[in-house]
Amino acid sequence: VMDPVPEARPAEAEQRDEVEVLDSEEAKRRHEQSLRYRQKFREALHLRQVRLYERAWEECLRRELSLARRSVRFSVKYNTCFGQELCLIGSCPEIGAWHLDRSMPMCWTEGNIWVVKVDFPSAVSRIEYKYIVKEGADKAHWEDGNNHTLDLLNTSGVVQQCDSWGCG
Repeated sequence: VMDPVPEARPAEAEQRDEVEVLDSEEAKRRHEQSLRYRQKFREALHLRQVRLYERAWEECLRRELSLARRSVRFSVKYNTCFGQELCLIGSCPEIGAWHLDRSMPMCWTEGNIWVVKVDFPSAVSRIEYKYIVKEGADKAHWEDGNNHTLDLLNTSGVVQQCDSWGCG
């Protein structure tokens, strides 16, 4: 008996095998692409979370700095006449930024001591200032001499700044 001769495979079967191989390769390619997309998504998600936490941290610091203020109680002895008022003026916005209309009015206390308490943001490390005498809305006399200076770098609590008129 002779071995039967293997029958030739029909062309349809060969095409099916080729399609299955192509489908397998296509599935493999899609799977690899899917893995790459997942990895890219994870990286993007991670970067987004990092940026979110960085912004939150920066906002916390900004709020903390805005709340961290230093108080200074300025006082100076000056004998005024009726209708005169002492004011504090200086280099930062909290004390007028050298604009007369934004100067800080001071309060008279016993012994002709004029006082004012000013809160400065922690970002302000050094200020220059002078005292002025206002008479009405349009007349002002500036303190003679150099500007007074105050370093606020290593201060905490309420700083007592006692000055003498004209001794800046």
